[in-house]
Amino acid sequence: MDIGFEIIISKKESDVQNLSFQQPFFEWGGVAYPQGPEEALYKSFKIMKSDVPTFVLNYLPNEFNAEIWECFTIKEVLKQEIDDIQDAGYRDEMS
Repeated sequence: MDIGFEIIISKKESDVQNLSFQQPFFEWGGVAYPQGPEEALYKSFKIMKSDVPTFVLNYLPNEFNAEIWECFTIKEVLKQEIDDIQDAGYRDEMS
């Protein structure tokens, strides 16, 4: 099961310093090549940081246009966590 959604937060209001974002890379011949947006793990979730798509910014009210926005994609729950939750639910039904 995949779960995903995006959160758009004003950069001055977001406090994500406790998350250690790192950009995945592929190394070839001593040169590192980026392989997607920066990502971090928080508990069971993989969080990816990216720019807000322009078409989304067009839908914001005019008074919000002065802000700088960040987009955080909550990409997936780790498989083991899902299995544990599903197993616990199954055990509850058996009781």
